Amino acid sequence: MGTKPTRIRWASRVDPLKTRQLYASDAQSMLDEEPLDDVGYGIYVRCQEMLEVAEAFRGWVKCRECGNVILRQGVDVGPVGDKTEMLKCGR
Repeated sequence: MGTKPTRIRWASRVDPLKTRQLYASDAQSMLDEEPLDDVGYGIYVRCQEMLEVAEAFRGWVKCRECGNVILRQGVDVGPVGDKTEMLKCGR
């Protein structure tokens, strides 16, 4: 038969406590690099995922396991209507 669909795991939210710590350390002119790295990387990863979702909405879906791009059926340019379409990576 078929294989079990892979459950998509999204990046976690940026920790608001670390964001507050970052702003507080910056206000004291003693920038703490640990929250800077955590908050910066967290924002970067979430933005990357938003771009990935936007591309999927336009018809180019990236396989979350290998990175291969799968073109959705019947898509030229623009939003896609069939939200129940099952996709399978060719790799």
